[in-house]
Amino acid sequence: MLSLQCVVLLSLGAPAQHGTAPSGYYPAGYSGDIFTGTVVSVDQSSDAVTLEYSKGGKSEKLVVIMEGGCKVPSKGGEPMHAKNIPEGTVLTAFYMPKTEKINGEKQKLHVFVAISFVEWQGKKIATENQKVWSCGTDVYKQFRPN
Repeated sequence: MLSLQCVVLLSLGAPAQHGTAPSGYYPAGYSGDIFTGTVVSVDQSSDAVTLEYSKGGKSEKLVVIMEGGCKVPSKGGEPMHAKNIPEGTVLTAFYMPKTEKINGEKQKLHVFVAISFVEWQGKKIATENQKVWSCGTDVYKQFRPN
């Protein structure tokens, strides 16, 4: 079985806001939603990043939460969390909607399923080198081809 980490992302040449994930193996229930944008803020308390996509004077933002971190390689072997992503990074969030009760009210959240970097520390990553890294604590329990 192919690991989600081995999927090379071929559809992220130019940043675009909403899209559909390329073919591959993803967790059951994942509908293929992706959003590419620039990290404009990081909330360490909720482990969330706010992404913004701007074009032609219009912009759209999406807040995505990292539950359990992402399996991006690191020197210490620890999962990547929102605090590890510098503002200005361009990334693609593979996300699933989730509804939670917060302060007695149902709220719709977006949770990372996977992450892929388009630019890191101001340097564009060649399309053929962009990898998809799984996120979450139970990502490998069930997979289905998209």
